[in-house]
Formats: sequence, structure tokens, C-alpha cells
Amino acid sequence: MKKNVFILISLISIFVFWQFIEDLVNIERVGAGQISLGAFIPTPLTIATVISAQSRLLFTALSVTLLRAIIGFLFALLFAILNNYIFIAFPKARQFFLPIMLAVNSFPIIGFSPLVILLFGQGSEIGIVFISFLIAYFPILITLDKALKQVSVDILDLARLWGFSRGETFVRIQFPFALPHLFNSFKLALPASIIGATLGEWLGTSIGIGRIVVLSLYQLEPGLMYSALILITLSSLFGVFLIDLVENIVCPWQRGK
Repeated sequence: MKKNVFILISLISIFVFWQFIEDLVNIERVGAGQISLGAFIPTPLTIATVISAQSRLLFTALSVTLLRAIIGFLFALLFAILNNYIFIAFPKARQFFLPIMLAVNSFPIIGFSPLVILLFGQGSEIGIVFISFLIAYFPILITLDKALKQVSVDILDLARLWGFSRGETFVRIQFPFALPHLFNSFKLALPASIIGATLGEWLGTSIGIGRIVVLSLYQLEPGLMYSALILITLSSLFGVFLIDLVENIVCPWQRGK
């Protein structure tokens, strides 16, 4: 809770400092006969005014983007867990596929745009969810793989002596051990899935916060563009806050760490 209060105070401080500095710069620029900086970078008060005036448009678009992001995130979680179970069951598969997956992860996501359009069509819902899935998948996969490797060999040997099957060992020992690490990966993967959905919407869609960002950029509406970007940021922070709450319930021994 203290950490979240600190984040909130930090955000408020940033916005207050931003407003103060830009007001000073604008006074100097206008006094010198130059264009106000607000024509390019709106102040927090301007952004708040735009969010209030365009709340229906912005929050409708944001809800669509968040739904796409959550679907992508859930599929990323499912596939990452499934892949790690396969890696445990078939170590040679891990040796072969994990380096390939790391190479794919290092490839700029925008480079997959032509492939996504070719496979799913421009503006496809599935294509947007796929990009969200792709960005969220790798942090979960790699973190979970590393956490599962840290389980003591002695514990695994003891589980075999007790007659645990490979599946029982994974569900009852390895996965619970990896849970704290998994929640840490969520704090990277969930914001990444939101960014992925936003990027996917840049390829073309009828609605979404990413579409608003692109349209406002081309229509020279910085207030609307920054409003959309701020809402994306706040949504990511709120998602991390929710993950913290769930982690405290599921992994109470992690509280305070």
C-alpha cells in the first residue's frame, strides 16, 4: 500500500511540475512573439479539460483496447504455462525452441506488421489481439522458465519417491514455487499487452485508443493525443496495482517484499 501511495504522490508531483514549467516557458515564448508550447505539448490542465470534454469517445475507445489487451494477456499466460510444462516434460524441446523464441522476442514488433496484415487482414480483431499476445507472451515465458529451473532437485527427487506424476509435480510443487516470479512477470506483461493492442490498432481499426492516437496526430490535435496516451499510462499503472492486490492474496508470504 505504501508503494502505491508513493507512486500516486510521484505522479501528482510530475503533473504539477510539468504544469509549472510549461506555464513559465509559454510566458517567455509568447512574450518573445513565438508560438505557445501548448500547440505541441499540452499542459496537464489542458489534457484534463480534453478528457472531460471527450470522455465518452476516449473511455469507449479505451474499453475496447483494454478488452483486446486482456484477451491477449490471458492467451499469453495460457501458452507460456503450457510451453513451460512441455519444456519440463521434453528438455530437448526446450534446448531447440527456447533460443528461437528468444530470437523472435528480440525482433522489433513493428516488423511483424506485414505478416499480421497478411494472415489476419488489416484492422482485424484477431490481428490486434495477436500483437498484444506476442508482446505479453515472452516476459511470462522467460520468467516462468527461469523460476521453474530454480526448484530444488532434492524436492523434485522427493516428489518422485512419493509417486508424483510429472503433471502432479508441476501443479503441486513447481508452479506454486514459481508463483511470486510469475506475478512479477505480470507487471511487465500486462502493460506490454496494452501497448501491443494500441500498436495493433495503428494498423487499422474502426475503434480503439490506438486509432485515436493516430488520428489526433494527423489532425494536429495534441490535446486529444496526449489525453489518449495518459489514459493508456494510467490504465497500465492501475493494472499493476490490481496485480499487486491479487499477489498479496495468493502469495501472502510475499507481502512487504
